[in-house]
Amino acid sequence: MAYDIYELVTLYEITCYNLPDGKEDFFAELTEKAARLLGVCRMALFLKKGETMECLGYWGFKNERKALEYFQKQDQKTFTYSFAGGTGILYMEKQDPLTARDKKLYGIFARRVEDFARKIVAEKDLRKMEERNRSIVEAIPDLLFRCRVDGTYLDICCKDELILHSPPDKVTGKKIKDVLPGEVARLFNLNMRKALRNGRPKAFEYSLPVPDGGNRYFEARLVRSGDDEVIAFIRDITDLKLAEAERNRSVEQKIRFQATLLELARLKKDTLEEALRSITEICALALEVERVGIWLFRESCEEARCAELYIRSENKHTNGHTIRLKAHPAYCRAVENSRAVAVDDVAGERRIEKFGQKQLDSLGVVSLIDAPIWLCGEMAGMIGFEHTGEKRKWTEEEQQFAASVAETVSLTLETFARKKDREILEKREKRLRLITENMLDMVSEVDTKGLFSYTSPTYTRVLGYKPRELMGKPFYHLVHPEDRKKISDAVEDAINTRVPGRVEYRHRHANGGYLWVETAVNLITDNNNNIAGVVLGTRDITERKTAEEELKNTVLRLRLTIAGIIRAMEKTVEIRDPYTAGHQQRVSELATAIAREMGIPEEGIRLAASIHDLGKITVPAEILAKPGKISDMEISLIRMHPTVGYDILNKIDFPWPIATIVHQHHERLDGSGYPCGLKGEEILPEARILGVADVVEAMASHRPYRPALGLKQALQEIVAGSGTLYDPQVVKACLAVFDKNDFWL
Repeated sequence: MAYDIYELVTLYEITCYNLPDGKEDFFAELTEKAARLLGVCRMALFLKKGETMECLGYWGFKNERKALEYFQKQDQKTFTYSFAGGTGILYMEKQDPLTARDKKLYGIFARRVEDFARKIVAEKDLRKMEERNRSIVEAIPDLLFRCRVDGTYLDICCKDELILHSPPDKVTGKKIKDVLPGEVARLFNLNMRKALRNGRPKAFEYSLPVPDGGNRYFEARLVRSGDDEVIAFIRDITDLKLAEAERNRSVEQKIRFQATLLELARLKKDTLEEALRSITEICALALEVERVGIWLFRESCEEARCAELYIRSENKHTNGHTIRLKAHPAYCRAVENSRAVAVDDVAGERRIEKFGQKQLDSLGVVSLIDAPIWLCGEMAGMIGFEHTGEKRKWTEEEQQFAASVAETVSLTLETFARKKDREILEKREKRLRLITENMLDMVSEVDTKGLFSYTSPTYTRVLGYKPRELMGKPFYHLVHPEDRKKISDAVEDAINTRVPGRVEYRHRHANGGYLWVETAVNLITDNNNNIAGVVLGTRDITERKTAEEELKNTVLRLRLTIAGIIRAMEKTVEIRDPYTAGHQQRVSELATAIAREMGIPEEGIRLAASIHDLGKITVPAEILAKPGKISDMEISLIRMHPTVGYDILNKIDFPWPIATIVHQHHERLDGSGYPCGLKGEEILPEARILGVADVVEAMASHRPYRPALGLKQALQEIVAGSGTLYDPQVVKACLAVFDKNDFWL
């Protein structure tokens, strides 16, 4: 069967694949190779262990049980290979049915895996054998000897003559009491007699001094051999004893550290300074160090200030010193990136070489531990534990203790910071409450359900309600039914726009009546900017509303008075010249309609138009009613009527510029009008409207000196003069008034 280039590459990778280190690495690489080279989607490897099969690893299955279930189920997509001698089984599965080529490649791959599996099993057996041999070697005693009941050494097998306390060739034939120290010899003789008497082995421990100082510890086991002999098995247990002592010391240290941390957790002090003093003093005693210092960074983070330093030998507390952090940035970074940095030999620590030479050497510090202090997610300083005297190798427990103390300091700083913030907040709340309770306006809080959660005492003075009467009661029940939608809309607008609003409405008094109030609506939000309620600042505006109502009535009376004056003037003109009176009335109606079309206030224009020819009362009646042609002198007299009207009306204080409108109603945009020859924007908008209405009515109506020209010709006139004589916007509005067919002259 010939292979294509892909299959040849696959075969090459399979045959060149080397065994990795470790069972886990082996199976991980095995699955990677199988998936990449052979397209395997599930795989499991089983090795024989006694009478059962042990799953070395599985891939693509949920658990080992599922792998076993699939292994027992065979189909066209699966491949199973049994190792020689039944030592193992390799199961592989592909998503598509296996071809003959697939089975050929899978078989080559499986035989390669079998070789690896055999090596793993062989290595495993070798390790078991090594462990068994090691156990046998360890079980052989360091000293084995036979002696009589009187303590005479007979046969000796010794690994180390220090255990025997003398060279073996000089001990044989001697008695134990002549070789070993007296107390140890008596211990041996006592236990030998017991072993010979009851026939049971006797075990005991003893120690012997060594030439270089200290002691070595041994375990002896005496076994009866005959009626008057014993065999002694001696084992050196010095390392076990030292390890046990170290474990005991470690346990005692852990207990001491835990008790210290518990004491720190229960520590209650009134000020931060007192708390830090207690922490440094307690920790110096617990860790048995000379100095404990707490250093906090300044805002620039270039310097650290000593918040508290305790010197154990002097029982002295101090603070206020500063150190420059720039002198040892590498060490600061190391502290920041770990729970604690332990330095066994300060002189050999390159990260603080300069700093150690200048500061620590002068203080006699040889070893230290520094742990970071965190505040609000940032490193805010460090706590240092400094040891003097002999160099000290810090244990893991000591480093963990230092880190835990640093966390306690962080918690203490946060606690007192929150306490300070709480005190500031309480002072502010007290001040605000004092202001709220003594201000003239009412303040209340309403929750999201519309219920009162706070009312200031002003409610009692203004509305007669006591705070306890309103707490938890619906706010809207105190609003006049007709005004409830108004206040509801104001609150909704404030919520939607997040902009405070104002609203006026009627608020119910405790006596059942209503007062007018003005309320400022502000939102209450929580830390997540979610709305928690509203604050209502409410002011009694009943007097203002009453004053406004009285002012409206006064203005109304004033307008009625002005209207009466205007009607009196109209009547005066009507009596003298009926033609002029009718003309003024029609011009007033048309000017008002034009102003309405343009969206301009109508009242001033209407009044001005109704008396715009008031100045003609100085013109002789025979001239005004003259049917023939008027002379130039008569025209000049007539053209003085805007000025005369202005002089009459200027003395009256109208709410509108009535006098000026009357004075300008014959002015034209191009300056061709009279009496002042004003142009463009110099003419009031109301005067421009009045001018157009005056021309249209004059041309469309009958005059003493000529018949009516008709509305059509009048409108053609203003269109022709639009932009030169007349304001185009006014002309447009005038045409619109007549186009709607709801106005007639």
